[in-house]
Amino acid sequence: MTTVLEVVELGVSGTKSVGKPGEPIKMKDEKELKPASMRVRDAADALLTILLEQVCSLKYIKLKKKQECNNPRF
Repeated sequence: MTTVLEVVELGVSGTKSVGKPGEPIKMKDEKELKPASMRVRDAADALLTILLEQVCSLKYIKLKKKQECNNPRF
C-alpha cells in the first residue's frame, strides 16, 4: 500500500516527499505541482479517490458488524 500511495503522490505532484538519503522531507505545501501530464494527474487523483472510498466502505462494514454483534436481534 505504501508503494501505491507513493506512486499516487508522484502522479499528482510530480515529486516524492522523501527524496534521496540526507535530503529533507518536502511537505505538501512546499511542493510545486508539476505532474508529468494532466492525464497522469487525473489518473492518480482518481486512484486515490477509489482507494479512500474503499477504506471508508470497509470501515463502515466493520462498524455495522460490530453494532450487530453488540445488539443482537432475537
